[in-house]
Amino acid sequence: MKGKYELNDIANETLVVLNHFELKLINQIPQRVINYLKELAIKSKKKYKIDENKSLANQNISEQSKDLISYIYYKYIADEEKKKEILKKWDKNEIEYIKELNKKYNYDQLFNKKKYIAQNVSSGTEIAIQKENVFTKIKNKIFKIFGKKS
Repeated sequence: MKGKYELNDIANETLVVLNHFELKLINQIPQRVINYLKELAIKSKKKYKIDENKSLANQNISEQSKDLISYIYYKYIADEEKKKEILKKWDKNEIEYIKELNKKYNYDQLFNKKKYIAQNVSSGTEIAIQKENVFTKIKNKIFKIFGKKS
């Protein structure tokens, strides 16, 4: 599911998903956590359903609820070996996320001179136009006044 989710909606959706877990797993979650989720879920106006014919991975569950369920599983249900596996996966996901951000917002390219390429439609040739920075413009105007070429 895409969109903005309030904490109340996330708690509600998480409880709906947890209701389909085995009782022995639910019993490993502290009652105070379940009660807190219930308090939050009361204020939610959304209705969530789980299709029992689909696996959990194929359900239409928000990313925020998946994150909360993952955290609950990690914190209260998983054994030490599973926790190590989960941490490795979280670290890998974080590294990939940072790489994507670096591609999208490349720091090195933010301050490079901008080059604009215009295409001449009639001839099909490309013309590279380099935008001058302020200092180059001032220098060129001074040279122009004194009759020198830069």
